[in-house]
Amino acid sequence: MKTLAALATIALALVLGAACGDRNDAPSPAPDDAPAPAPTDAPVPPAPSDSDGAVLWSYEAGGEIYYPPAVSDGVVYFASSDNRIHAVSADGGDALWRYETEDAIYSPPAVSDGVASVMAWDGFLYAVDAEDGALRWRYETGDGVNSWTRASNGVIYFGSHDNHLYALNAEDGEIRWRYETGGRVYSRPAVLGGMAYFASWDGYLYAVDAEDGALRWRYETGRNARSSPLAAGGAVYFGGESHLYALDAADGEILWRYETEVVRSPSLDNDVLLFGWHNEYGFDHHVYAVNADDGALLWRYKTGVNSSTAADGVVYVASDRLYALDAVGGEALWDYDLAAVALTVADGVAYFGSNDGRLYALRISPPP
Repeated sequence: MKTLAALATIALALVLGAACGDRNDAPSPAPDDAPAPAPTDAPVPPAPSDSDGAVLWSYEAGGEIYYPPAVSDGVVYFASSDNRIHAVSADGGDALWRYETEDAIYSPPAVSDGVASVMAWDGFLYAVDAEDGALRWRYETGDGVNSWTRASNGVIYFGSHDNHLYALNAEDGEIRWRYETGGRVYSRPAVLGGMAYFASWDGYLYAVDAEDGALRWRYETGRNARSSPLAAGGAVYFGGESHLYALDAADGEILWRYETEVVRSPSLDNDVLLFGWHNEYGFDHHVYAVNADDGALLWRYKTGVNSSTAADGVVYVASDRLYALDAVGGEALWDYDLAAVALTVADGVAYFGSNDGRLYALRISPPP
């Protein structure tokens, strides 16, 4: 069983995004006062206000919440450090059910096809009924696991310390295939266009057929590749220990790369690629935005970064407080004085864990 401190360290590393670049030589990071592009005409969400009832509800989890919740069909699913998966109602925060695993949980729930699945340090993938929390099945890998799961089209994909990527039927846990690499697989797979993309500690990003696991192509970084890739718009973005890479999703040809120490998983809002930078010495406390087409730096904003997400032209950053930034220009739109760790935005509400062991629902835009 890992200590809470170890769990927090791994969790913060996994939730962070990463760096930027161009096709050849990486641009130098822009200074904090570098001019930013003009913002879009998208409406700016109003700042939350306690007087307006911005905090819709909070839920005491019984343990720290290190991973972003999943929101599906009016239910918020999340994992906590008490080894439990929780399900609460999105509209009122009422407890619906909880399920206790036999060891520390190292992933947020993935919800699909009526199943909520998580990975635990005991080497099992747990799949519980999304409606009542009853255990449907569990699958044992050959070693410990702290990969995040990906559920897509009735299949659950995940990596393991036994050097494999697995694909299981969501309904019954029957294995469809597994693919062996030369190193541990920490990354959360990305599934798009019949392909599953994932990184391994053997220094490769792999693209395999989502149906049968056959190798389509692989790209060598030369160093450990731990980032969870993002597949979108015909490209795959991921980080190794020395660069952020943009590859052609079809054949793995490099589009651009940016040199940096260690990068984590990026996110995308329109053509803006977003990340928090992490290297061997720790965090540099900035959120970065680059052009997804060529890796050109758009802006950076200094704040501690636990996790971030983007929606409708706004970047929401979980840190010592909750920040809202313009995705194009990087200007601060507002901040809310509540420490946030793991963040998900859905239907105008931010759901996040705080350092008091509670899950919060914060209204960040007017109801539709």
